[in-house]
Amino acid sequence: MTELTRRNMLKLSAGAGFAALSAQLSGCSSNASAAQPVSLRVPVGPTPVAQMGQTVYAYELYIGRALSLNLSVTKVEVLADGVLVKTYEGSELSQCLIKKVDPFSNDEALFTGRDYNVLFVWATLSLSAATPLRFSHRVYCADGLVAEGGTVDVQPGITQIAPPIKGDRWWAANGPSNFDRHHRSSIIDFAFRCTIAQRFATDWMQFGADGRNCTGDGTHCTDYYCYGADLLAVADATVVEARDGIPEGVPPSNYAATTLQNVFGNSIILDIGGGRYAAYAHIIPRTVAVNIGDHVTTGQVIGKLGNSGNSSAPHLHFHLCNGRDGLASEGLPFSFAAYDLLGSMPMADVDAGLAWTDPGTPQVRTAEMPMLDQVVKLY
Repeated sequence: MTELTRRNMLKLSAGAGFAALSAQLSGCSSNASAAQPVSLRVPVGPTPVAQMGQTVYAYELYIGRALSLNLSVTKVEVLADGVLVKTYEGSELSQCLIKKVDPFSNDEALFTGRDYNVLFVWATLSLSAATPLRFSHRVYCADGLVAEGGTVDVQPGITQIAPPIKGDRWWAANGPSNFDRHHRSSIIDFAFRCTIAQRFATDWMQFGADGRNCTGDGTHCTDYYCYGADLLAVADATVVEARDGIPEGVPPSNYAATTLQNVFGNSIILDIGGGRYAAYAHIIPRTVAVNIGDHVTTGQVIGKLGNSGNSSAPHLHFHLCNGRDGLASEGLPFSFAAYDLLGSMPMADVDAGLAWTDPGTPQVRTAEMPMLDQVVKLY
């Protein structure tokens, strides 16, 4: 299910390039001393969302001049209203910190000279805890440097939507988590502005009664249990994008001619109000059932789940974002009023050919965002 990963995004956006980011960082305020050699910046403050009994605050901390100063970050402390709530160090820091990004080939050498580290923050607080006003940070380096700043306000916002698909055994592949690198770290640069539209994206697939996501050898779109499922409007909304006519690939190969224009394949974007937009990707050709400007109601069928665009197997790529462009925008969290948590299934097990086994102990989750690898019933 390879989609627009950070690497592919950077390749496609070479005309803009990430080199401009160091200039952005050096010119921003970090609430730190003017003598501090690094700059700490959080481009977008977190919108709180509930997930598995906790409130999640997800965002990115940019540590400027990290490369030119040859900094080795050893620890980062995250503070909510001045109180320490999360520490990144050791293996978790290594997993959540981009230390350096090398060019992917000689002809992409323009990506050298990036002067920053990026920490992917996923702070969690008790559901009963008061919502903090702002987050700040302390960054510790091996040479004894301690930088403070990167203060950012918590953003208000509505997260609850209706599910974009319904039924049993839906699998949140590449779903919301700080350890998913398929969507979570998909930084893309448009016109010198870096965004992560897919911050909370999910690739929805479905297991059959046999616990597998497809029958046969999985080389036909129709082998997949999710193929052709109804895609549903997640809210009363206005259609701002409805793209059709892009052919489907043959699993497990991606659609060959991927560009920024067709990477989502046949796709729909809905303006659901409140500065929120719902993006649906990889729809079956000629099943897009809406046009730009149409008004839709919650639960209305707007298309059929497919395998068009940059997709290696049928699935619904779904995310919320704060702009009508599904890539050049910032990803927003989402939650469902209720769903049944049936279990989980790691991607590695599916890739190894293992079948999911239903433990038979569903949990009703309310007003929460499903998590990476969970298997759920949506209604």
